[in-house]
Amino acid sequence: MPRPWPPHQRNTGVEHSLLAVSREVCDRLYSLGLSYLLSGNNASAARAVKEMVTVAGFPDWNPTHFLDTAEMTHCVGIGYDWTYDAISAQDRATIESGVAKNGLQAYLSRAYPKNEWSRSYWNWNQVVNGGLTAGALAFSDALPELSAAVLGNATKGIRAAFASYAPSGAWTEGLGYWGYGTNYALVYIDSMLTATGSDGGAAASPGLNETGLFCLHGVGPSFDEFNWGDSGSGGCDEAVVEQLGALYPKLRPLYSAFARELRSKDPDPSGNSDTASMLIALRGPAVGSTADIAALPRFSFFADRALGSFRSSWLDRNATWLAFKGCRGHYSHNDLDVRVHASPHVQSQRSNRKQTSLLYH
Repeated sequence: MPRPWPPHQRNTGVEHSLLAVSREVCDRLYSLGLSYLLSGNNASAARAVKEMVTVAGFPDWNPTHFLDTAEMTHCVGIGYDWTYDAISAQDRATIESGVAKNGLQAYLSRAYPKNEWSRSYWNWNQVVNGGLTAGALAFSDALPELSAAVLGNATKGIRAAFASYAPSGAWTEGLGYWGYGTNYALVYIDSMLTATGSDGGAAASPGLNETGLFCLHGVGPSFDEFNWGDSGSGGCDEAVVEQLGALYPKLRPLYSAFARELRSKDPDPSGNSDTASMLIALRGPAVGSTADIAALPRFSFFADRALGSFRSSWLDRNATWLAFKGCRGHYSHNDLDVRVHASPHVQSQRSNRKQTSLLYH
């Protein structure tokens, strides 16, 4: 049964006030929508509709910080698509009107060249263009002209972000923003494949299939990450690693096994354990093993990002690990790194050992 959540309210007058709301709405609509799809639970669908009608009535989705708008558009699109046959004509019209004004039109009024993020190389590109693509596809029948205009812009704009994975799969920002941006890159690919049968070659972008290795090499024996690029100290996003495995079957045993290791050492290292568990449940029996992880080279060097690491073992939680990175301050979220020569030892939360990471310029 759905939880008795009250619908969200729109706070006003506070910059960036809607991002947390957008993400909670996303969690609710994914959970409620999946419950309805798998069980036919009408109460779940009704609660999802109530959420969508409420947010559709907001005066805006905070377009001054467009991540808020993009995430809300994506999630309302998911909710609308997954519960469509349980939505009344009146509620559909309300939801469609809200998405048209607060999502699709807001995007078109701010897209390139008015905002560089719509064709940039950093995480805003995937989040905005990926999120709007998912929303536009969901509403393409109800809002055909607006949706077509958004898709025309987004499919062009997101190319710059996909090109940024080349040649090695290493991302220009730290692991935190890698997970955020790559999640929405995968939202874009999955939405396009599901709705149109083609992602326009996005999944074949050079480096994208190997970008999971950027995550694997970027965490130490305790699964704390090398936290350059404004990243936190938690592990990399296991849900994204799991999704990459689903997209690239040859790498699935390795990526799936590593995602399980991340979850076994910390039930929720990235905050997405529910999503990852949902993905695993829907994709059948577990594949891969620790042998796939152990077979990886114990060193890495991503020359295009001046980034590397060494470790004495993949499976020993007390192994020695050293990560290092050269700094280029003009990249997004790299500005603080150029002011640091060496970071202090990062105390692991799961052992008495310390991980060492170095920055140089």
